[in-house]
Amino acid sequence: MEKLLSFLIWLIGTTLGKTWRFNVASPPSVDIFDASSAPKVYCFWHANLLVVSYLFRNTGKTAIVSHSKDGRIAAWVAKRWGHGVIFGSSRRGGAGALRQAVRAVREGRSLGITPDGPKGPREVAKPGAAQIAIAGKAPAVAIRVDAKSALRLKSWDRFAIPYPFAKIDVVLSEPIWGEGINNSINNGTNDGINDSIINDTNDGVNHDGANNDTNNGANSGGIDNRYDALTKLIQDNLA
Repeated sequence: MEKLLSFLIWLIGTTLGKTWRFNVASPPSVDIFDASSAPKVYCFWHANLLVVSYLFRNTGKTAIVSHSKDGRIAAWVAKRWGHGVIFGSSRRGGAGALRQAVRAVREGRSLGITPDGPKGPREVAKPGAAQIAIAGKAPAVAIRVDAKSALRLKSWDRFAIPYPFAKIDVVLSEPIWGEGINNSINNGTNDGINDSIINDTNDGVNHDGANNDTNNGANSGGIDNRYDALTKLIQDNLA
């Protein structure tokens, strides 16, 4: 039944997606359709998961999804649309997902993450995206989606399913770098990145999978501040 439901969602999403009329606005340093571009952590609200997943199809992105039934269905659909998948969330498997996500970014893969997932609060960013961006030495990019006509489900996130032929505006922010990481927006690369953040946290993850900033005594406040500052920037750019 789960596989059948996954197939139906993929079929409906693909059929609808072919009719959607996208207007994508992005800075020169961000090309979401270039699979070979420097890795980035793309952030968007959970409500827009269907739209962004379809738009990003076959562009070499990796999605982070939860271990729940809904997550497994989303993962099946994501794979059919050419995405890689990492299982984990703030509620379950977060430490392992963090390690895999950081490794993926350092290997040159861009990630897609919903900062308010998997269960909210709605449109309130949690620090996972910032942790991955800082530990992976990559910028975050906020994606704002405005579907002119869409069905809104009565779910915690008011999940959006745009109607056929809906006009959808997608606006991507400039790359957002964490504090202490040199701004490389102009060339879109990680050249000149300050390694102190990574060294301070032993790559951000200890051998037990927890963030090392919780065990570093005097360093923990500074590391937490960096995560909080970048999380706020992500939140502000998604507003």
